[in-house]
Amino acid sequence: MKRRTLVTGAGGTLLGVLAGCLGDQIGEPEEGAGNGANGDDESDDDGGSELAYTLILEDSPLRKTNELCSLEVELLDPHIEADSPGVLEATLTNVHVESVFAQSGGPAPFGILQATPTDGDEEESTLTFWSDAYEESSVVGTDGKRVEGADSIAVSVELESRESLTRTYELYPSAPNLEAGDFEVTLGTTLSDDGTFDTSEYLAVDIPMTIEAGIESPDGESGTDDVDRDPISEVPRVDEPPYEIERPEPPDDPADEDAWNDHYLGESMPEEPSLPFEHLSSVPIDDRTLSRMEAENGQYAARLIENEAERDRVFDLEAMDRGSRDRLDRIDFDQSCLVVVESGFGSGSVNHVWRRVEAVPDGVHLHGYYTDPNLRTSDHTSRHSVVIVDRPDIDLELARVSLTVGTDRRVHFNSTEGPVSPE
Repeated sequence: MKRRTLVTGAGGTLLGVLAGCLGDQIGEPEEGAGNGANGDDESDDDGGSELAYTLILEDSPLRKTNELCSLEVELLDPHIEADSPGVLEATLTNVHVESVFAQSGGPAPFGILQATPTDGDEEESTLTFWSDAYEESSVVGTDGKRVEGADSIAVSVELESRESLTRTYELYPSAPNLEAGDFEVTLGTTLSDDGTFDTSEYLAVDIPMTIEAGIESPDGESGTDDVDRDPISEVPRVDEPPYEIERPEPPDDPADEDAWNDHYLGESMPEEPSLPFEHLSSVPIDDRTLSRMEAENGQYAARLIENEAERDRVFDLEAMDRGSRDRLDRIDFDQSCLVVVESGFGSGSVNHVWRRVEAVPDGVHLHGYYTDPNLRTSDHTSRHSVVIVDRPDIDLELARVSLTVGTDRRVHFNSTEGPVSPE
């Protein structure tokens, strides 16, 4: 497949990740800096040696999805050593039914990736990641593995339906301004479904990161445990509900709500034993994980949230109503955890209802069902729910979900799997 890359403008304001004033940040290395900006040339000081560092992401992978694309950033290698850089990988996937155009500074779709310290002078302390895509870009000037400059030009790339584009970003120990500390970067792209960008949507992932001097041992607390954690698949994925379900007869008057039981799928579901829990209603999530392109047999996902940083990544607290914001802000994660459940796709009038949350040896297990209103809206959307659960006295590895979706169908999934679609 030949992917089209287009220069779409010059001198304007770009919403993607752009090279800033590159001359000072990634010019010639200072004396004793070794390889130059992210380079791999021989050091001028034969007796010199480079420090090793560890790149820490509190959560990896990081994901964002909208109607057009999904974006995932994953830490592949946290160790920053002379012979092996730290590595981030960013993947943009078109989940739309038609082609999508992604725009940024060169090279598309993300531009030049630069991190800034959370405390300090951004202009003097910018940390630039290297990508081989810089060398291939006509708007980025490079020398070896060093960026010397970039034109302020918007560049776009076309992705066909279901197509993915991956960029790899490396951080060498010789990079200028590399030091222990906290950094932040936003990796994003501007999306359009027609290539004109008259109407567009910005999709981005905020990446808070910490750099520590030295290499963490495999048993050390590097903050990247999720990188090496293998998903635990639910077996069986689908079974029949282990309780009696009786579907009521449709009422003579479909508009007579009192003559129909929306909750018949869970009416006989046991409510005990259960940990104390609270189902928050009408709480929006800012970071959705489901893709409409994988919805033929339904799609399901669960996330376990155990700290404030992850909560703030999934929820835009400032954008929600005051009651929901205050409730989420009051959560004591020493005493509670959050479980976010997504499923789809179908009528927005169908909701999740949770009957019990059990403590299991590796985490918590939610049991719930779909409501089944006699009259449904005609929209086609995903459903989600947010549940606060009292933390059991164990180390939580996952949140498991068993969701009854029909009289003879119950779906199982958990928070280590990511989105799943039953066969």
